Amino acid sequence: MGVIGPRSTRDHTRQTRIVRGNSERIEIYTVSHHKRDVYNNADLRLDAVMDLKKGSIEYLFDNEDYDHDNWFSAYVPEEEDG
Repeated sequence: MGVIGPRSTRDHTRQTRIVRGNSERIEIYTVSHHKRDVYNNADLRLDAVMDLKKGSIEYLFDNEDYDHDNWFSAYVPEEEDG
């Protein structure tokens, strides 16, 4: 896992994505290295959950990081894409 330094970021944040899953679901997390708690731990938030059995994605957008036009998004390929 790598960390983006303060001088190499587009939106002045330092974040790492973590993708964790198994045969039933995938979870996408963001570690915000620029946000710290009282114990100096980086902020960890769950951004999305993909249910592989149902074929659904639940996006969790209850964070102030999404209050601008440059928040993270991803395209999920579909069968008809070829």
